[in-house]
Parts: sequence; structure tokens; C-alpha cells
Amino acid sequence: MKTKVFMIAIVIGVMYTILLSQAWAIKMPDQNLIGLTKDQAVSILKKAGFTIEGEKIGKWGYEITDKKHLHNRVAGHSLIKNFEYPRGTTVAMTLYKYQEPHVPKVIDFIESHAVGVLKREHYQVRVLRDGTKVKNTELWGRVAKQEPSGGTVAPWGTVVTIHLYQRPK
Repeated sequence: MKTKVFMIAIVIGVMYTILLSQAWAIKMPDQNLIGLTKDQAVSILKKAGFTIEGEKIGKWGYEITDKKHLHNRVAGHSLIKNFEYPRGTTVAMTLYKYQEPHVPKVIDFIESHAVGVLKREHYQVRVLRDGTKVKNTELWGRVAKQEPSGGTVAPWGTVVTIHLYQRPK
């Protein structure tokens, strides 16, 4: 008799634990959060039972973009699809942040350094060896002029033409 009561108590306890854990488990919302505004994503996640870190936007921060329409929209988040989380789990998000791209100034840089800087900043580079002819050997192969000029606002991917100083003939 004691064994049956003990077994029934165990079964009831296990069932209660399963029901309780299912009542507190939440999943990532079915709606894709990528591309939504921060406010839209926060609203959906809070309704689903998640917590959102404050203005810090979690540990991930921001992803820079040159597209104005993406500013303050979700670029990524810390949730895994079809994974169960305890209610109140904190979600970290990455938001796009618009940054107006400016062409770096590379006047007087040697060719390889100028090309490296421009490519690292996501610009295409065209090199022309048609700059001013100079006798100073230290200037040969350095950037004499660039188009568009340094500091100009230009979208990433723009072709920047650099003109190199030449040797006199």
C-alpha cells in the first residue's frame, strides 16, 4: 500500500513538474524579427515573454550601414529558432546604425597604402599614373590628387580615382 501511494505521489510530482515547466517555457516568435524596427521587435518579444536589455541593445551593439532606411532596424538577435527559453529570458539585439560614408583622404600616401585604406573603407580604386611630373624622388608613386576628394560623402562601392606623381622624362 505504501509503495502504491509513493508511486502515485511520484507520478503526480513528475506530471506537475512537466506541466509547470511547459507553462514557463517560451519559444522565439514565429515572426522574423530581422528588418523590423526596434520598437516593433521589442513589442513582439515582450508579448512572447522575453525581457529586452535597455538602450544598450544587448552585448552585440550596432552594425554600421550606409542605407538610411535600415537605421534602427534589427540586424540580428540572440535567439535560436525552436529552442525553449525560461520566461523572462533577456534577448540581445543588434541594430543597424546609419553612418554617412566619407571618402578617406589619401593625398601624399604611397600607392599601396592609399589603395589599402580605400578598399578597407569599402571603396573601389582606380589608379592613374598621370599626376604632376616632379623631380623629388620621395614623391614618385605617391598620391598627387584624388577624385572624389577626401572627406566627400560618397556611398560605399564608389570608384575613387587616385592620380600618382610621375618621374620627369
